[in-house]
Amino acid sequence: MLLHKNLDIKNLVIKCDTVPEYLFYDNDSIESVTLPWYIEEIGPYAFGSCDNLKTVIYDGTQEEWESIDIG
Repeated sequence: MLLHKNLDIKNLVIKCDTVPEYLFYDNDSIESVTLPWYIEEIGPYAFGSCDNLKTVIYDGTQEEWESIDIG
């Protein structure tokens, strides 16, 4: 699944437990992403080539972060 790379999203807030591979690939409008504590998986290249992505905010603990399957 690939959302259109020109979709204008500056501050993205994820509200699901999985981000599929390539979902936001090559979207240069994304500047920040907030991930919930219950996220379980971030697919390969989900945020690949998002050149303006500078900030990732995670609402969980370090231990929860380390348990996320990041492709």
